[in-house]
Amino acid sequence: MHRSSGDASIRKVALLAGLALALSGCDQAAELSWSWAGEGPSRSGLTEVDGGVIFGNEAGALVRLDETGRVRWRVQVGREIAARPAVVGDVVVAATTSGEWLGVSLQTGAEKWRLGGKPALTVPLASDDQRAYAVADDGSVFAISGSSGGTAWRLLPPRGVGDAAGLCAPVAKNGRLHVALGKAGLFALNPADGETLWRRSVGEVVGFLVEGARLYAATREGRVLALDAGTGAVEWERTLDEKPQAGPWLARGLLWIAFDERGLMSLDPQDGAETWRVQLPAPARGGVAAWREIVLVPTDGREGRLWGLRPGQAEPVVNLRADSALRTAPRVFGDTVLTLASDGRVLAWKIKRASR
Repeated sequence: MHRSSGDASIRKVALLAGLALALSGCDQAAELSWSWAGEGPSRSGLTEVDGGVIFGNEAGALVRLDETGRVRWRVQVGREIAARPAVVGDVVVAATTSGEWLGVSLQTGAEKWRLGGKPALTVPLASDDQRAYAVADDGSVFAISGSSGGTAWRLLPPRGVGDAAGLCAPVAKNGRLHVALGKAGLFALNPADGETLWRRSVGEVVGFLVEGARLYAATREGRVLALDAGTGAVEWERTLDEKPQAGPWLARGLLWIAFDERGLMSLDPQDGAETWRVQLPAPARGGVAAWREIVLVPTDGREGRLWGLRPGQAEPVVNLRADSALRTAPRVFGDTVLTLASDGRVLAWKIKRASR
């Protein structure tokens, strides 16, 4: 394990005029506050913790940054960390693409345990106050003890899972663990022992979320559903003419679904009625976030555009360029938005309200 202090690993970026990337005509503006240079490409996404984020990269580093860009700690693992890490109490649980799982101190990065010979993980982890939960690339579901790394239970992959590209991040919420396993459908599991509480075949799930007592899901076949998260009963369903590619995500009281190549639509979570749609400069694949009344949408194109949209308004009110694809959701700290570019940089944008 190698840990280094933050100042040696961070690159502060001067705020030049050319880096104020809000386009003319927008009534919001943003500046690049700082950039962490990165050590290799990253696809893990950012895990939000108190005052900062944790992420992994292709170089095999697990890094915690605070919201000013200072490196709190850095742990060298040796192989790529592709799955978004999870926090269980005071332990950060992470896993590599070579089957090494580890737990480190949330505060210091000190290693608490490390286990080899485990399944490779690329799907984001979930957690509650006792365990981390992982969906392996073959569709197996694992509960991992935060204190020891031991496997509390394992659910073997059901028939019809398909490949890893069709697997979704698990969600541990309200005393249940929800997983979507490709064409095998949606499952609600008891997080203590992995018992299946309910299962529903809805098609190939591209994404889902749990909010309150509801689970919202979208399928590659065009179905969008709201289910009772406790029972699996369908509360409403809508079939789209378009094919969802990612989502749903919840922001500003609306469900957001990326469809076709560059489309994004919003739906009313109460009944699934469409409220708005827009064409993006590139596909949205990683999730959205809310900043005040604005919905921030990262895009998976070479320019790495981060659009800020006001629902109902055709033109973006924030339009930022990272020059590397943005494939994971941004994290918002007050008026600062952190994005993880696919080249491994973490960019901090300070969004400010321009005078009208």
